[in-house]
Amino acid sequence: MGRTVRIVLWVFAVWAAVALCRTCWLTLVEVPQACMQPSFLAGDRLLVDRWQCGFRVPFMDFHAYHRWGRRRPAKGDWVVFNMPVAGNRPDTSALCVGRVMGCPGDTVWMGARGRACSHRSYAAGCIWPVAVPAARSYVQLCRWNAAIYHQTIRMHEPDSVAHIQKDASPYFRFAHNYYWMESGSDTSYFDSRVFGFVPEECLVGTVACVAFSLNPDLPLHQAWRRGRFLASPYE
Repeated sequence: MGRTVRIVLWVFAVWAAVALCRTCWLTLVEVPQACMQPSFLAGDRLLVDRWQCGFRVPFMDFHAYHRWGRRRPAKGDWVVFNMPVAGNRPDTSALCVGRVMGCPGDTVWMGARGRACSHRSYAAGCIWPVAVPAARSYVQLCRWNAAIYHQTIRMHEPDSVAHIQKDASPYFRFAHNYYWMESGSDTSYFDSRVFGFVPEECLVGTVACVAFSLNPDLPLHQAWRRGRFLASPYE
């Protein structure tokens, strides 16, 4: 075997190993904008563990949604997820980063102008309870939550007809598990306040750490942020 052929095989083997790792275990996600400060900076490369939410089998265009080793992220976990879009299949080309405020079956508390809290807070004005839907659970539709639930039902539960009437109040039975995500920044509303509950099908994995960070406003030889190398987002 010639030297050139061996080099080509080694390059292909390394490329295949990296591609397999990114697809099946760890992957890098870049934070493109400074809208998530102070939690993340523009140019942060986040190391994402695909197994912490259960490994989502790829190529869902060719098969039904399925996870191996399914597990739920905990409240407070940073997760990467696909942008929720209408239908039962997530848009795998669009990635978002958010912190879990509510898991299936939890309650988040809503306030004026879309404000949300993980607990009832009169000081923050978060006094209206909204249950995070869990699969096969009934949720009461009320005046303060109707818009949120109707958006989720329209986008992700269009084929469900699981309505019941109880004590003159409408209820809806959800078919999927959902999460309420927050951006972690008071200046960014790009979270569940905008796109509503995030279906479990959209979860990609949890953020393990900031692998490294490059300041996009500086030339490459000056862009390295030393203090961000393998930094934990949970400190």
